[in-house]
Amino acid sequence: MPPPNTFQNSSKWIFGSFNADFAWLYLPGLLAVPVSFLPKENPLYLFSWFLIVVILDVGHVYLTAWRTYLNPAERSRKSFYLFVPILILGFMLLAVQFPTLALTIPTIYFLAQSFHGVRQHFGISKWYQIKNKSFRKRSDYFQYALCALPLLYGMVKVHSRFNPQTFPAAYASFALLALIWAYVAVVIGWALFELKAWRKSRELNRILSVMIPASFYTVLFSSASVYFAVFPLMASHAVTYLGVTHVALVKTRSPLLSNKFLAFLGLLVTFACGTGGYYFGQFARMSPNRIIFTFSVLQMTFFFCHVFIDSFIWRSKHPEAALIYS
Repeated sequence: MPPPNTFQNSSKWIFGSFNADFAWLYLPGLLAVPVSFLPKENPLYLFSWFLIVVILDVGHVYLTAWRTYLNPAERSRKSFYLFVPILILGFMLLAVQFPTLALTIPTIYFLAQSFHGVRQHFGISKWYQIKNKSFRKRSDYFQYALCALPLLYGMVKVHSRFNPQTFPAAYASFALLALIWAYVAVVIGWALFELKAWRKSRELNRILSVMIPASFYTVLFSSASVYFAVFPLMASHAVTYLGVTHVALVKTRSPLLSNKFLAFLGLLVTFACGTGGYYFGQFARMSPNRIIFTFSVLQMTFFFCHVFIDSFIWRSKHPEAALIYS
């Protein structure tokens, strides 16, 4: 009989072991940290950027289709699988025609990307709570705070640096100091909470799912340049998504995996679509032709659809949730 919750208890880990969970969920982001500080002309940096950003990060957006548009049962459950892409594309095409509205897109994209990343960490922690059969709301609140406060800290630094007229240094210094003290208070509160919870149940998986991402966000967004945070976060998010999507397809016995060769070929096509879309978007944004330029919004449309649809297919109330999170 294995201990209730240890590194050796395979039933407590998403990928079957602590080593596998660490490799899929945390290691890619950690490995990307030193790479992000390399000179931009360094061959290792250029290769890593192409692999993580152009292939995995852009391509993982299209993986959503494997659980939705390529799944007849799922496709028939929600009518918004048809209407949401049309509505988002309509808004993006409208925004291109009005420069003032177009200026809001980068901000919306950054906020959606940040929220999407934090929600992924939250989802992993909830997955562990389901495995532990122990649900802790306060752990959820602490996790949000431990990731959101460093993110806000980084945003304040960037905003004060590039917009000193609208955000004077004195205000920025006060805001940064307030965020530091708030973060310290949250860390102390979280540590006390975990010490108390540890006496009742040694939930190593859940604790690590909070501690490692929180440490990750803290180190990255308190660094000299917030720019360095982007690359590791993309690596962490994309590889994790690839892994958990595979787990979901395996546990739901998706026919897409019935032939390993065709599944691998489909995966290559999925990421090729992402890479092609990335370079087409770069080309379209630089094109003087107004019609071609308009199509530059397609890649962003796919991203927003991915974020919106993901908020449904990974919910604990989803019809496939009982199988996936078992």
